[in-house]
Amino acid sequence: MLAKETNAIHRQRRKSTASAGDLQGGMIFPLHRTTTGMLFLASLPDPELRHCLDRDPEGGGARRRNLLQDLGHVRRTGFALNRHRSEQGLVAVGVSVTWEGSDLFADISVSFPSARYDEARLAWYASVLRLASTELGRRLVLPPESTSARDRQPMR
Repeated sequence: MLAKETNAIHRQRRKSTASAGDLQGGMIFPLHRTTTGMLFLASLPDPELRHCLDRDPEGGGARRRNLLQDLGHVRRTGFALNRHRSEQGLVAVGVSVTWEGSDLFADISVSFPSARYDEARLAWYASVLRLASTELGRRLVLPPESTSARDRQPMR
């Protein structure tokens, strides 16, 4: 997911992962209910974050305090954990992807049915995602005419 606009768009569109029989074309979530959205909000400078939260009808009182605590955790740890924020029964872990010379926002995440999520492995999930994020960011900087055979190999 790439996002650049912060003032007008505070929601994220996600294609449905439901069965083929489900005709749902997509779901719209407030940013604070998704892994990508939490990473994006945590990346904002405090004044811009406050501006976004002030415009959110769900962003007042205890919810705002809880969200700010959650965003502080994302900033400290470098990963976001979505435990049933967007959907019951879904857990996702994600990290941001950055690369030199770009002001775009991107992330990489994995999601699990909650029954398969192992909280004891959270640090490991985040570590693997950070490694993948670093490699992806490095490859996004390389010019297309790079002559290194290693750089032309798909990520494994």
